[in-house]
Amino acid sequence: MGKSKALSRVRAYFEEGGFEQDLRRRVAIQSDSQTAEKADQLHLYLDRELGPSLVRLGFEVRILANPKGAGPILLAHRHESDELPTILTYGHGDVVPGHDHQWREGLSPWELKIEGERWYGRGTADNKGQHSINLAALEQVIQAREERLGFNLKAIFETGEERGSVGLREFCEQHAQSLSADLFLASDGPRLNANQPTLFLGSRGTVLFSLEVISREGGLHSGNWGGVMENPAVVLANALACLHWGEPGLSYGERLFGWNTLEVLALDAGNPQKPINAIPPRAQAFCNLRFVLGTQTEDLESTLRQHLDVHGFEQVRIHMGQIMPATRLDLGNKWIALIKEAISKVTDQKIAVIPNLAGTVPNDIFADVLGLPTIWVPHSYPGCSQHAPNEHMLTPIIQEGLDIMTSVFWELGELTKNT
Repeated sequence: MGKSKALSRVRAYFEEGGFEQDLRRRVAIQSDSQTAEKADQLHLYLDRELGPSLVRLGFEVRILANPKGAGPILLAHRHESDELPTILTYGHGDVVPGHDHQWREGLSPWELKIEGERWYGRGTADNKGQHSINLAALEQVIQAREERLGFNLKAIFETGEERGSVGLREFCEQHAQSLSADLFLASDGPRLNANQPTLFLGSRGTVLFSLEVISREGGLHSGNWGGVMENPAVVLANALACLHWGEPGLSYGERLFGWNTLEVLALDAGNPQKPINAIPPRAQAFCNLRFVLGTQTEDLESTLRQHLDVHGFEQVRIHMGQIMPATRLDLGNKWIALIKEAISKVTDQKIAVIPNLAGTVPNDIFADVLGLPTIWVPHSYPGCSQHAPNEHMLTPIIQEGLDIMTSVFWELGELTKNT
């Protein structure tokens, strides 16, 4: 009866417009962490929006400075008993820039708009909509259990995820005791597809780097010098070609979840806006490597250097960026079966269990720094346009997500410390 009551409450909350009201408020806060002029919006989102919501649910809340000087970080703790298990959850209140003028006519990144099954707005999919689902489910379970959860809950909300989670690792190292738990459980990223509830247990790692060829100080006339002098754009194109290949015979799933992929994000040579008949003096490519657990990233730069040299590209310069490690929870971990069973009680769909997300979340911090088993339950889908104009989430996923998280939180409340 108790769980049915919680599910009835969360469904009524959605049908009566409660979820729309909460998400509309959150989307309207322009918490863009990549635009310096909007830095105040990051603190506003934590202080005026998430903080009061968590206090209402019985959390003790602190908003603390980022050790790297980036956006603030919120810590919250709801303690019921030392005899109960403790869950750590996570979300990020920051979003990417709105790119206001690129959205379809009639849409704005900072105003929630519902058209059919699509809920448009910046952060709907990444990540305001997702943590709003989890907070709503928590509230209904607490109320159905008469102000109890049945487990201890800690929460961390950062405001710098879209900048690479700057300072989060150092923050978690400093506050490791406050963040100790039995399980990490959060929501971000997409499902396998819109119709299939999904668990992922880690993420591919990522590293940004650039390759640069500088042949001379200035351009040269393409008629007088073409075919005689080195063209850095051609050199760079061939260097990229020797790095980028697809392993034959792999399925889409294997390529996304079980393999490494190199993508070129941007190219720079000459002046594409106003090309002139001149060989450019330099060329640069900005690249992204996504990699799975087991990849030897410690020697990545030297491996890349050796490969380019062997292929005759000694003149290509390498500029390495920060590496975010890959992580993956063992498929035999007991928490996986428990969470999967809780989800199966509210859906007839087959549940996908993916060893790691194809993209990258700061999972290594929770898995490696805090030493926690990590499970993610995403409430988005691959076509959500996150990081792009017209970002949205879908009504069926919202409704199913509310049911799923209500069931998960309810079942976690049935455990004891020794379960």
